[in-house]
Amino acid sequence: MITDSIISANEAEADGGIYLSPNSLLLSVTGSTFSGNESYKSGGAIKSLGSVVSVISSTFSTNIGAYSSSALNDNTPEVYSGGAIYIAGLASTANISNSTFSNNISYGYGGAVSVLSITSTTISNSRFSTNISYGNGAAAYLYNAGDASISRSSFINNNGNLTVGALYLATNSGQNISLSAVTIANNSSADIAGGAYFKGFDTVTIANSTISGNSSDSAGSGIYLGLNLTSVSILNSTLVNNDSGGGSPNLYVGTTLTELNLSNSILSESTVDECSFPGGMPLSFNHGNNWIEDASCTGSASGAPDISGLVKLNATAYGHRPKSSALLKGGDPTICAGSIVNGLDQIRTRRSSSVCSIGSLDDDTNFNVIKTTNGNVVVIPI
Repeated sequence: MITDSIISANEAEADGGIYLSPNSLLLSVTGSTFSGNESYKSGGAIKSLGSVVSVISSTFSTNIGAYSSSALNDNTPEVYSGGAIYIAGLASTANISNSTFSNNISYGYGGAVSVLSITSTTISNSRFSTNISYGNGAAAYLYNAGDASISRSSFINNNGNLTVGALYLATNSGQNISLSAVTIANNSSADIAGGAYFKGFDTVTIANSTISGNSSDSAGSGIYLGLNLTSVSILNSTLVNNDSGGGSPNLYVGTTLTELNLSNSILSESTVDECSFPGGMPLSFNHGNNWIEDASCTGSASGAPDISGLVKLNATAYGHRPKSSALLKGGDPTICAGSIVNGLDQIRTRRSSSVCSIGSLDDDTNFNVIKTTNGNVVVIPI
């Protein structure tokens, strides 16, 4: 157990500031700071193999992983990845909560966090900003990371110098992943997927989330749905102003999905079409009560939505507030009250039981908007 500690400026030719050998059973980190640690292989701050890892209320900054010119040439991402944290091994689980990751670098995969071939992964109430990878996933690289849940977390201004600006999420073993009340904003990729990339999952669920202002030089500036996905649900989410130098939309579907559910969501301000289906239309496409600027997704165009710019809502959330009655009362209440959206919006404001808004945020009257002295806008639930 590591509590209220500072681990700083360590350098290892092999693995990170803390190394847990295979089957070390448990690592618990609480209230600690890791900064300026470097590893020539995996996990600039922490490397764990086959252990249960819990990281709570801790800070990781300016750590470097995979600090080797061969990090990408070796073609084994499990060897060289994780600017701050690397977790692997079938007996492992990963729980990261109330933690901050900033300015970490991986010269392989996963600018801040890399998780491979473990049992389950949970990331909650955490912030990832200005991390860099020279492989996939500037904020986090999750591959065969078990059933995974990412909630109430933000991924802001991360930069993928190879592919995927924020989240690389993939499996070859048919697992499930959910993103709830997540902000993915202003990330960039030198190739595909400025925001988030998904591949291989049985189910992908995105709810009450904002994907905004991400960019890529190729396909999929906002969300890129890659190969071998089965069922994807995007509910009460906002995809706005994701831009691609390659002329790619907010939502890029590069595979033939068995099922796509798109409801109560906003798609707007793409430089090209809002949706693209180069992999073919889903075999089952359930959609309704969306506000989509053009007709590329569902065949029906709503025009530009009346929403605010991107504003800070709390420590881990940014969003676009709905301003028109058509948005505020245009959602399907059965979707809002269902088990996925769970009657809440992105900042856990209770949604109305009779009407609900389209997008990640509910009625403007449910929160106060305060402008701080430094010019930031803070939204406080009433």
